[in-house]
Amino acid sequence: GAVANVYQSMATAGPLLDAGTPVVLSVAGSDWYLDYHPDFAAVYNVRPCDQLDCNAHPQRRRHLLGGSVSQWGERVDQFNFDADVWPGASALAERLWTDFALAEKGTGSAEDALLRHHNLQCHWAMWGLATYTRYSKGSEDTTVTDASLSNLCPADWSAVPA
Repeated sequence: GAVANVYQSMATAGPLLDAGTPVVLSVAGSDWYLDYHPDFAAVYNVRPCDQLDCNAHPQRRRHLLGGSVSQWGERVDQFNFDADVWPGASALAERLWTDFALAEKGTGSAEDALLRHHNLQCHWAMWGLATYTRYSKGSEDTTVTDASLSNLCPADWSAVPA
């Protein structure tokens, strides 16, 4: 069967999900479009089932397969791809993979997710990926990862060969 990739709006997804059509969300104009330079919390705080009212329509959750971030090519190249795309992609992955389980445990806030993201950043830096976390939407207010990340997960840094 077909899978719908909804990019117009969350409202477009509702009728498709109600009809039993599997849906992947990549909604234009949302904070899942990384070329709008959303901050980590903005990407993470897009909760599809809140907007789709999944509690009132439980079949929607069953047919919602996931979502995707997008980064258009006008401002991305081999020098900034890793730094610009992976932080936003990790925020969305965190939201979609852990949303319900973490919300039930009370650890589903953007602040909690950002702490987990910093641990991931530490590993990226060890692997040689340049990355940063955007702290305000649409700006270049960023923190570049470098050796100063050793304060975030020092046990990992001690295992890295000199």
